[in-house]
Amino acid sequence: MSIIGCRPTVSEHYDIYTQDVKNVISEYKPGLSGIASIVFRNEEQYFISKNPTAKKNYEDEIDPYKGTLELWYCKNQSVIVDILLIIITISSVFVPSSKLHNYLFRNLPNHPLFNPA
Repeated sequence: MSIIGCRPTVSEHYDIYTQDVKNVISEYKPGLSGIASIVFRNEEQYFISKNPTAKKNYEDEIDPYKGTLELWYCKNQSVIVDILLIIITISSVFVPSSKLHNYLFRNLPNHPLFNPA
């Protein structure tokens, strides 16, 4: 395991990823933090509710976008990106509402709910 990388996920969520995403991220060491864990810092707010709509929304919207973010990391991985992700991770502990990742990584994949263009 490394400091920065694709965050390990439970098999229930991993199974939702497309085969392409699984193939790519399986080539990389998992990390303690990563771009998907920064973007979804408060992920529990999306599935804290036990109603079926919340779970379906997670499966239809969040999981696929997390996979897209992990692919972005794999394609853009570098020492500079890793250093910036460490800085963003630390800053998000002190300023949880920070969107520093959107400022530093302007080429992050867009999503209408979580990272609009």
